[in-house]
Amino acid sequence: DATGMSLDDITDAARGKILAEKKVRMTPTKNRPNIILQFYKIYQTKPSRSLTAVKEELHTYFEENKPHVKWNEVHETIHQLFRTFCFEFDSDNSKYEPGIRLWEKEVSLSSDVKGQYQLLRKCDRGLLQMIAQQLGSAEMIDKEVAARLLYGTSKEKRVLDLVTQLLTEIKKAD
Repeated sequence: DATGMSLDDITDAARGKILAEKKVRMTPTKNRPNIILQFYKIYQTKPSRSLTAVKEELHTYFEENKPHVKWNEVHETIHQLFRTFCFEFDSDNSKYEPGIRLWEKEVSLSSDVKGQYQLLRKCDRGLLQMIAQQLGSAEMIDKEVAARLLYGTSKEKRVLDLVTQLLTEIKKAD
């Protein structure tokens, strides 16, 4: 149990365990923000399709255009979007075969997502909220550790500023 410890005090494995308890897999990578931004662009080209279809097109995009981005980074990032409630799934079951998997239903972005950066922010905030919940407070999250987790770096001022802003919002909401 990580309660009472700061995010900086625990090991990478324990950080991963905190998220894994929420069914979130996350390997820190600088590619994550670009994967989310590209997801939004691909989704916007044809919004009325399943999450699986968007995911497959996203994988193809990275394989063809940015092969240095690993398949599992894309896969994990889509699951992060899912686990942070960035999507709404079609609830009209009459359009689908009985027993259809959720990801096969038509998907839309959450109503509070109006642009690609809002999608990134919603996901980041959701992940930080999960961690804060597991640690007992957002106060326990070190901004540099959070920046490395979300953006694969803590060396850029703009990344640290963004993470600081997100943590402040979470603390106010507590």
